[in-house]
Amino acid sequence: MNKLKVFDLISKRVLVSRGSARGIETHFCDALSEGDGHLVIDLDGIEGITPSFLDEALSIIDESVIELGAKNLDVTILRPPTPLSSKFKAVGRGHGLLITETEDGGWKLFHA
Repeated sequence: MNKLKVFDLISKRVLVSRGSARGIETHFCDALSEGDGHLVIDLDGIEGITPSFLDEALSIIDESVIELGAKNLDVTILRPPTPLSSKFKAVGRGHGLLITETEDGGWKLFHA
C-alpha cells in the first residue's frame, strides 16, 4: 500500500480547488498503480479541505482505477482536518463510494 503525504506535494495548508487535486494527479496515479488499487492519503499538516478538492481527487482515483483495471479499491485518508461530515459522505456517494470514519478519526473509502 502506498502513502501520499499531500502537504509534501502541494505545500498548502488548505486544499480548496479542483486544480490543486489535478496538480498532484500523477502522484495519485503512480501510487494507485504501484499499490494495485490500495492507497493511503496522509493529510498531516493540512488544516482544511473542501468538498470540491475531495470530489476532484476521487475523480482522479476513479479514472486511475479504470485505466489500471484494478479490481480492488482500498483508500484510507489519514489525519483529515475535520470530522467526516454529510458533505464529504455525499461527495463519496457521487462516486459510488461509501466513506466511513475510522476509530482513529481517519476516513475509509470503499465501493458501496
